[in-house]
Amino acid sequence: MSAKIRKKHELDAGYRQRISAGVKERLKDPAVRERVLEACRDPVRRAKISASRKGRNNMSEALLERVSRAKSKLAKDICMIRKLHFRGLSMQTLAREYGVSSATMSRAIRGIRRAYKDGAPSLADVQEAITRNRELGARKRRRLKDGDVAELFRMRAAGVPLRRIAVKFQVTHRTVMNILWGQIYRGSGGFRPSGKSV
Repeated sequence: MSAKIRKKHELDAGYRQRISAGVKERLKDPAVRERVLEACRDPVRRAKISASRKGRNNMSEALLERVSRAKSKLAKDICMIRKLHFRGLSMQTLAREYGVSSATMSRAIRGIRRAYKDGAPSLADVQEAITRNRELGARKRRRLKDGDVAELFRMRAAGVPLRRIAVKFQVTHRTVMNILWGQIYRGSGGFRPSGKSV
């Protein structure tokens, strides 16, 4: 946090004073002040605050080594990773394969960190790939076939209650509602209550 304040202070000389003034103002509130003092008095909470501030320095040597190895492999394979992502592999799947968190994989694909900046695609391209991959994943996870969706719409048009439809297709009441309103299973041959194709 202090590094962020220092960087912003270089661009805006009054930033640090405004932050300090904001903190002082909040500490005038007795409830906020008491929470801060309580945290300072509790040795367990003090240790947690200290650990979160130390970050990487608080990790064991073995864990540091493992994280470092995974991230350096990620940096080396970043071109291949981006190709795989644009071909349909999700960030979560790639993160599991490389032994890193989804957040780290997301930063790598988007080129947010310095180590991954070379050849980073545009944000619009990444967003398009994410949307495409989500839709592909959703299609793979679908439990109902196109014929089932069409039958569901026919049943609803005939006045069958939503709960009976849900039981017949072994889905939730909410899923039936989402299908009827075209929020999911679009293009599966059904019709909205208005009579328009979904």
